[in-house]
Amino acid sequence: MPLYAARLLSLVLLLTPIAAIADFEEHEENHKNEIGIFVGITHERRENGAALGLEYGRHVTDRFGIGLVAERTWGDFDFWVFAVPLAYSVDDWVFAVAPGVERGEEDTEELVRLTVGYEIETESTLIVPSLSVDFVDGEQVYVLGASFAFGF
Repeated sequence: MPLYAARLLSLVLLLTPIAAIADFEEHEENHKNEIGIFVGITHERRENGAALGLEYGRHVTDRFGIGLVAERTWGDFDFWVFAVPLAYSVDDWVFAVAPGVERGEEDTEELVRLTVGYEIETESTLIVPSLSVDFVDGEQVYVLGASFAFGF
């Protein structure tokens, strides 16, 4: 995905929830905030790495949310990802676009992360298995894993 198209998509998805706030009732559950730990694997070409991250999310409306991600990947490669996901929920499915950066040992590149996940609620946690694709420097990086989140 060309970088200009990724920026345009990010801008549209950023403005959509802001414009839609008037159309949706505010998130009425007690837990508008979530903090979680992400555990997964990262794959790029023939290289693999373990991924571990911290995530924060805030429900703006019933369907829209915004968050922060800090994720470390190591193994065949070593880098950090910092991103701001903009999420849209349909039933238990979550779709997100996250503009951000990939910070490696040698340089920092802009990225756009597209994610699809499925929310599984338990009594005390929210488990979200997910698949993400990072578009960075003309390449695709795949991230498969799960988040374990707590609401407050």
